[in-house]
Formats: sequence, C-alpha cells, structure tokens
Amino acid sequence: MTYCVGMMVQDGLAMIADTRTNAGVDNISSYKKLHITEVPGDRIIAIATAGNLSLTQMALSQMAKGIQMPGQEELETLETVPTLFRAAQLAGHALNLVRHE
Repeated sequence: MTYCVGMMVQDGLAMIADTRTNAGVDNISSYKKLHITEVPGDRIIAIATAGNLSLTQMALSQMAKGIQMPGQEELETLETVPTLFRAAQLAGHALNLVRHE
C-alpha cells in the first residue's frame, strides 16, 4: 500500500510519500514515489505515484524525454507545458501510451 500526503501550510504546499515496495512476502525494497520537476523561478511540479512500478517508471521516463500530444507538432515535457491542467493531460497521456505498449 502506498501512502502519499499533500498539505497546504502557511508557506505553500508540503508533500510526502513512502518508499516501500514489495514483490511478495519476503521481497521488500524501496523506491522513491514522489517525483519533483523544477524549473527555477518558474514552476515546481510534484507527482506522487502508486501502482505498478514498471508502468510508473516508463511513464515518468516518457514525460522526461517528451511526448507529442494530439494536435501538437513539438514534444511536450513537464518543463514546457503551459498550464498545470496540461501537465495532468501529459501525465494521463503518458500512462495511456505505456499501458497500450
């Protein structure tokens, strides 16, 4: 089970997530589940992940490389999307692409 928490505090937003993963009763390891993308002076986007680890890793990798969104000529990344709504669309599109692969 994954635990992720986001809290509004006086100075902004605080986010935390656990790191425990397991593949059976006796195979427990750790993996970072809170992923931060930052463009200094412009944006900080935090993505908390849960679920299938291989899908998560592939989707995050695709978003880092860039994804061609429908109707767009250039690749988009979390660093280049114009709005937070577009960032959510990019993440959803990345997951959909990975799931179909």
